Amino acid sequence: MKRILIAIISDRFPYPEFVRGLFRNIVMDVFELAHRGYRLDYVDIINKPRDAARELSVETFKHQCSDPDDRILFLDTDMIHPDHAILRLLDRDKPVVGGFYVKRDQPDFPLVGKFSHHNEAGAAWFTPMMDVELNQLYKCDVTGAGCLMIKRSVFDLLEPPYFHHNPPYDRASEEMAFFEACRTKKIDVYVDTSVDCPHAHTSFVDFVNFDMLRKSKGKTFWIEKDRDNGDEKPKMEIVKDAS
Repeated sequence: MKRILIAIISDRFPYPEFVRGLFRNIVMDVFELAHRGYRLDYVDIINKPRDAARELSVETFKHQCSDPDDRILFLDTDMIHPDHAILRLLDRDKPVVGGFYVKRDQPDFPLVGKFSHHNEAGAAWFTPMMDVELNQLYKCDVTGAGCLMIKRSVFDLLEPPYFHHNPPYDRASEEMAFFEACRTKKIDVYVDTSVDCPHAHTSFVDFVNFDMLRKSKGKTFWIEKDRDNGDEKPKMEIVKDAS
């Protein structure tokens, strides 16, 4: 029987909405998954930095799962994962596929993008894909790891550490290094916008917030500018839509 390891990543107490969403996904889909020959397992890594938590999850996954078609599914506890999220991502049958979500602090641009350039430190930078719509599958170079399914075979093509903040990614999210490694190894990455995951901030933000930003800005959007000169705070500028 093939396996899906759900890796619950939390550096804080889980939101109740996350718990309810996880419970609904398991209860609603566990029998369908069993019918398809998949067994659900889980590992929860709490109160650790996210890069370390993801690395520990992957090492557990590699130790327990050997079938190339086994999957690890990262679910972050500051998000709500919609009904049938597990089945939807599984049905896409992609090496790496994520659900859709937006930045939890303004501006609400989507965490899905295309490679842009390497900065002076050698880190890859990405441009947000501002033209995405709901209920579609998009090929991309980067997305978020808060709802991310990865096949076991992918880790046979990459070298650890897979998720890290080490230079030149010391101030970027830990998944940036993973997606740049996938891009270098020509491993396809996708985002499924039918899996729209509200992201916790002062309230939960989702595709609706992103769409409001997109419509209010017309053809210009806020995106994060390269952080140069060791500046800890990201500079912001309005740029032309590069999607």
